Formats: sequence, structure tokens, C-alpha cells
Amino acid sequence: MTLCVIGGVRIRARPSVLLLGGLCLLFGEAEGLLLAAALLCAHEAAHGLAARALGLQLLEIELAPFGGVAQIAGVEQAPVREALVAAAGPLCNLCLAALGGLFAYCLPESTPYLAGFIAANLILCLFNLLPAYPLDGGRLLRALLLAFCEFQTASRVAAGLGLLCGLGVMALSAPVYLASGKWNLSLVLGGLTLFLAALREMRSARLDAARRLLKMRIRLEEGRPVPLRTLIVPEGTRPEVLLRHFKPGAIYRVLVVDEKLRARRESWQWEIQDELFGEKRALQGEELRLQHGSMGR
Repeated sequence: MTLCVIGGVRIRARPSVLLLGGLCLLFGEAEGLLLAAALLCAHEAAHGLAARALGLQLLEIELAPFGGVAQIAGVEQAPVREALVAAAGPLCNLCLAALGGLFAYCLPESTPYLAGFIAANLILCLFNLLPAYPLDGGRLLRALLLAFCEFQTASRVAAGLGLLCGLGVMALSAPVYLASGKWNLSLVLGGLTLFLAALREMRSARLDAARRLLKMRIRLEEGRPVPLRTLIVPEGTRPEVLLRHFKPGAIYRVLVVDEKLRARRESWQWEIQDELFGEKRALQGEELRLQHGSMGR
């Protein structure tokens, strides 16, 4: 659901946010709702400011319980920049918590009023630092994994941890219930949201990898410069082995040589991935969709 558009950036909210907001109003937690909304906006604004500082374009912000997703053009092509943008959100909440603690230290009489503000920021910071994609911690993990494997594998590993963390957060509500006698709806809804988001990312990892490669291929066909890297491999090298060497930010050309290092044939990255995943039709359909979209603009 689109809430508003600010500076060309669309602000959306997932249905779970509206559900959580309705529950807060139903149980008389309007103040908590306003505080959570303000902190979420500050969290995502930090992502946007970090992206712009790094020369990236912020396209959309989608709010979710305990966090959100900032859609930033091109951030996944540079793992270091993705890590910096991902870290900006939790760092913002940590700074707000520290600021609240400083005020409470200087003005002790304000401590009862600032306790909720400090706790909410710390919870939002720690929750988003879970190594669970698509949370910020999961994005940091994926950026680290991209130094060792290709985009699709890194996304699947980070999303797989997201599934486990989502189940863990929901399971945590059971001991909380046994201790307090009340169900913590925030834990249940937050864990369920994380599980579903991670499941969606897990299913779309292959398509996301194909889409990223396709965009670079279209840029190349349009005559725009694209970073090119060459892999020289011996004959008989399996596509699965080659896949681990395909890092973000470039298109790969694979040169196959014999035992005397004489060139036998060469292949492009998309040809190898087509052979491995059988995605040729999907890529062609995505190419047509992207081309029609650019013509429409």
C-alpha cells in the first residue's frame, strides 16, 4: 500500500504494518504506534541518506514491522556500498538510543519518559542486525559472502538464515508466554513477517541474479561501458565451478584452454548460466519486459 511520495521516493507499507497498527490502536497503544512509526522512518531515512552520499539512487521505501526495505538502484553491484547502506539504519537507531541515554543522564527526571524511546531503538537496532536476509544484518552477511561466492548462492544462504531467524523469533514468544501469561504479538508478527520475507527472497534469488545479469547485458548491447572480466579455465571445468567465480559488478567471459594453454572456445556468463539453470526463456521474457518498460518511460 502506497502511503505517500516524498522527493520522488515512494513510501509503501506492508499489510502487516497496518495490522500491527490496528492492534496497537485497539489495545490503546497509540503512543507506541507513533513512536514505532517515527523510528522506522528515521531508520529508513538513514538508509536513503547513506545511499545518496555514496552516489546511489533511492527508489522506494517499504515499511515493515521492526524495519523496512529500501530499494536502491545498483547497490547490489558493489558489496562494500551495500554493506555501508545496510549498516546506516541500525547505526541510526543506536545513535538515537545513545542520545536518549545522554539526555536521561543529564536530566534524571526525564528517565521514565525516555526509557521506552531508548528500548525501542535498541530493539529495532538489534533485530535488524540479525544475520537474516532481507534484514540489514542479512544484507551485511550477503555482502560478506559475495567475496567468496556468486550472487545467487549468497542470497540463498542469507535468506535461509532469515527463515531460521523468523522461526526462532516466533518460537521465542512461547517462553515469554510461560513467563508472563500473555502472548507477545510483536514477536509473533515480527517473526512471521521475517519468515515470509525471507521465503520470498529465497524463491526470487535466481530471478534476481538473472535480472542483474540481464541489465548489464542490455547496457552492453546499447553501447554503454560495462566492466568485463575474463576467466581462463582448463577443458572439462564444470559450470558449477565457474559459477562460484562470478562476482557482482561485471560481466564474465570464460576462455577454455587445453593442456598446452591454447584457446579452444569462449563463452559468456549468461550462456553458462543458461546451461546450468535452463533460464534462457525467462531471461528473454525479462529482457522484453525491461525493454517495453524503458520504451514506455
